[in-house]
Amino acid sequence: TEDAMDMALKEFGEFDNVKGVKAQWVQNPNLYPDLPDHKSINLTMFEEALETMPSAEAVFQTVTGAYAKNRIFTKVKNIKTLTEAVDGVNGYEVIFELPK
Repeated sequence: TEDAMDMALKEFGEFDNVKGVKAQWVQNPNLYPDLPDHKSINLTMFEEALETMPSAEAVFQTVTGAYAKNRIFTKVKNIKTLTEAVDGVNGYEVIFELPK
C-alpha cells in the first residue's frame, strides 16, 4: 500500500538513499487465488494500458506507477518481461528512477 511505501521511503532517508522503485507484477495462483487469471492488479492494469499506449507510458497507469510518479520517480529505467521458464513466474519487472 502507499502507506507502507511512504514509511519505507522515510526509513531509508527518502531521496538521499532511495534512487528508485522496483516492482514485480506477476501472475501467480498462490499469491492471487481470487483475482481473474491469478494476475496482480498492477499486471492487469499494465496489460490493459499496453493495448493503447507504449510500455513506457503504460507503466504509469498502474497503482505502483501512479505512486512512483507522484513521488517523482518519473524515469523508467527498465521493463523486463518475466517468464515462468526463466524466472519461475509470468509478468513484468519494472524499475522506476528519479530523473537525472
